[in-house]
Amino acid sequence: MEPRLDLASRIDLTDPVTLDVTCATMRVLDGSPVTATDVAGTYMTVLDPRSTSGSHKMLSDRMYSVEAVNPHLARFHLKAPLATYRTDFDFGIVSFHDGPPRSDRVIGSGPFVLRALTDEHAVLERNPYYAGTPVQLARLEIKFVRDAAARLLMLTGGSADLIQNAMRLDLVPAMRSQPGCGWRPRRAPS
Repeated sequence: MEPRLDLASRIDLTDPVTLDVTCATMRVLDGSPVTATDVAGTYMTVLDPRSTSGSHKMLSDRMYSVEAVNPHLARFHLKAPLATYRTDFDFGIVSFHDGPPRSDRVIGSGPFVLRALTDEHAVLERNPYYAGTPVQLARLEIKFVRDAAARLLMLTGGSADLIQNAMRLDLVPAMRSQPGCGWRPRRAPS
């Protein structure tokens, strides 16, 4: 049950309220390495009092700041000892190698590159620099369909492969019997 590190090669608790995070050898979408400046910049942007991030309150309740000690070491300054720091600070890092990123030009380090984003869909393509297990899909389109009935029709008709948290429980038995939808419930953990 130990969390797996992706962008960090190690995390050291130097005292009860200070974490030193060593960056792993990873690259962002433009091929440049992930640095402690990227880590500190990402977290400090979310910690900024003007931040509109959904993670602002959680992070600002737990930490004061993050600093780049050197290119490979980011230091987290916590407000109090925190037993869940290895899971609470699981966060996507963006590149700051050209300064703070513009909102329309964020360079991340995940398995996909965002190629298009509209009110109707997002188009993702495989990240050639991703250091984790390569994804099998070369391209992924996520459609934003606001109508729940339309989402179910798309799934049963085969124009959608997945819907998430979009079905009333009383419809589950009927969906199981649909031959074309490929619906498979998740198994409960044993």
